[in-house]
Amino acid sequence: MDRLITELKLTTLEAHAHLMKLLEQVNAVVGTFFAGDRMAEDFKWRETHEQGKNTTTPEDAEHFEAKEDEDIYFAPEKGNVVFSSAVDGWAFTIQAFAGMFSQRLGVKRETLAKFLWGDFYLDPKTKRVLGPKHLKGRNLRPMFVEFVLNNIWAVYDSTVIKK
Repeated sequence: MDRLITELKLTTLEAHAHLMKLLEQVNAVVGTFFAGDRMAEDFKWRETHEQGKNTTTPEDAEHFEAKEDEDIYFAPEKGNVVFSSAVDGWAFTIQAFAGMFSQRLGVKRETLAKFLWGDFYLDPKTKRVLGPKHLKGRNLRPMFVEFVLNNIWAVYDSTVIKK
């Protein structure tokens, strides 16, 4: 995270877009590995099945069922992504920031954690979470930018950039 500020000099909106794209690319690679492993397992199963026996047992059918892949992907709202700075020695999850802001906003921590990542926006007037379709031309920033990145950028601006 620190490199986005100090080296790349990204704005909070640029950093949000960069992080979303990076996570999408990582998940694409993970999905490719999963598909490759699944194809290798399928090939191995077919090879041993054709060599030894020609009848399908219930165990064979069970083995051949499609495996779910939803648990292999990284998603900050699931708590399996850590944002960090190795240089400065800090790290956080979405749940940590949700815990900090849940009481202030009057929202359950788990609910807030679901909306802190992605294209979700907080309407300051109604205190409702909006999706991109409901912005209606308003210039709101994603909740991750408002609640997380703006705070991190402010700390770095005060301590590292302007000293």
